[in-house]
Amino acid sequence: MKKNKKYQLTKFKSRYWYFIVPVFVLIFYALFFSSSKKIFVAEKKDFKKVKIAENICEQRSRLNGICINFNESGRAFVGVMIENHPVARPQAGLAEASVVYEALVEGNYTRFLAFFDYAEKINKVGPVRSARPYYLDWLNEWGNPLYMHVGGSPEALQKIVAQKIFDANEFYHAKSYWRDSSQSAPHNVYTDSGKWTEFRQSDFLNFSSWNFVTSSTPCLIHCLTHIRISYSSETDVQWDFNTTTTRFVRYHGNTKHVTEEGEIVADTIIIQEIKTKVIDGEGRLALQTIGEGQAVVAYDGKKINATWKKESFKSRTRFFDGTGVEILLKPGKIWLEIVPNFSVIEFTQL
Repeated sequence: MKKNKKYQLTKFKSRYWYFIVPVFVLIFYALFFSSSKKIFVAEKKDFKKVKIAENICEQRSRLNGICINFNESGRAFVGVMIENHPVARPQAGLAEASVVYEALVEGNYTRFLAFFDYAEKINKVGPVRSARPYYLDWLNEWGNPLYMHVGGSPEALQKIVAQKIFDANEFYHAKSYWRDSSQSAPHNVYTDSGKWTEFRQSDFLNFSSWNFVTSSTPCLIHCLTHIRISYSSETDVQWDFNTTTTRFVRYHGNTKHVTEEGEIVADTIIIQEIKTKVIDGEGRLALQTIGEGQAVVAYDGKKINATWKKESFKSRTRFFDGTGVEILLKPGKIWLEIVPNFSVIEFTQL
């Protein structure tokens, strides 16, 4: 009898096992795929959120339009005069500048006014050279930031006093600079961010910045590949557009312009034509920075013919297209080539 009961129980188990197992399997798969689907949906949602966050820029640098944190939005800037005489190359720090103005000085060479974020760490900048009055007109478009230079022309020094420009002339602030013994004077004066942060500067400089594009489509036809600017017989500047990086690479003649930190690149090139004349026996120049004239704005392989306008000493130089609409600049490194009205400018487009 016991044997029969055991047999019946075994028979019962084997009979219903065929029904119970599939049910458990179905429940397991249902739970597994349901949770997997939830995980996948959650991942898709998170990924979507990340993508959206990457495309939204809630705060832009007033200097060059790049995305920054809110706690960085009030940071000030510093402008440094950097030499471009052949014996001054390779320069230091120039490739790290956010915005650079290049213009002629006496001797048929150009000089740079390079802007840096005041709080950014820069180990070496120079050689630092003397001030010229027209650079001060561009300097004050940035709300009177700290201006670092070594002396200057008589007109520039007078203008610094008259306009109450916040400057650090090496003649009076020698501790803010040092001289590199491996270089010959006067091409051996350098500074760094540690030196300029010793000067107390307003956290917020009052000025109106440029406006920037939030997104840009690549050039499709008649794309700009090369720019050549012959400032003079001594200074021939060229920019080649790199389609991979979508940036311009700088050359002196046919030689790549390399600094101590590496090659110089720019996201936006602005060529601004200005009336220029010699004003004294030293060959010093006067540039008509206030008024209007012809310009070209280039980025992402695009060449935009423009008009520049500057209304006053402290007002922003702005650039307008043929319809009178202000041109939005590409965020990143911005290089302004201030060219005399007699310069030769060539563009290569494909």
